[in-house]
Formats: sequence, C-alpha cells, structure tokens
Amino acid sequence: MYVPDIDTCYKIHARRTTWRDAFMTCSAEEPHLLVINSEKEMRSVVNLAKPFLKHIQIDLFAGFVDLNKAGQWTTTHGVALEESGFEKWTTGEPNNRGETEYYGSFRYSIGYNDEPSDKKIAFACEKKKHIV
Repeated sequence: MYVPDIDTCYKIHARRTTWRDAFMTCSAEEPHLLVINSEKEMRSVVNLAKPFLKHIQIDLFAGFVDLNKAGQWTTTHGVALEESGFEKWTTGEPNNRGETEYYGSFRYSIGYNDEPSDKKIAFACEKKKHIV
C-alpha cells in the first residue's frame, strides 16, 4: 500500500515468522524490513497494519538489530538507531531479557521492543516510491 504523505510503499505480512525470515522475505521482494523514521510514519504504519492484524496485538518486526550484542542498535542499512529519525522504545526496553533479545520489533503505537531470535510475529516491508 502506498502512503503519499511519506512517499513510501508498505506490505504488511500477517504471517508470523522469525526476524531472520522476515528480513529474508523483505530482501527477496526487493524492499527492506520496516525502518520507522518519524512519529508520522509510525502512525501511518499502525493504521495500515490494523486491518491485517485486527485479532492480535500489533507487533511487527522492524529493521534494526544489536548484532554485536552490546546494546548498540543499528538499522539494517547500517545506521545507528538513534540517527534514523525515530528511537522510541517501549517503557523498560530494550531489556535483553534472558540475554537473548537482539532483534528489533515495533509494538502498536507504543514504541520499539527487543525480541529473541526464535520469536515469531508479523512484519512489514517498505520501499520508497522513487525506487519502486
């Protein structure tokens, strides 16, 4: 779905999968895993996801990770999360519960969360219109 205010196309995948599988799926489709860059974009994604995920809590894998397992979150584009334009964490996050949470997710209108590698949730891919 195209969102003109942001000049971006999104595809919501309601199928639950791991972060790595979500990343691979988005890469194969030639966009990339969702990276939220503003509060406005966050609201747009929530509104797009609601009809697809209406019976479950809206959690979507997002395109950021802590690859070095050192609390240094970067987008899948290699940009530090704090420099991406949007770094709103859910209260108490990231907490790396069980020392296994190194993959980013977005929790419905609340903010980011860190997830373990085996968790399965929905995800979204995005692509700027000028490269569609």
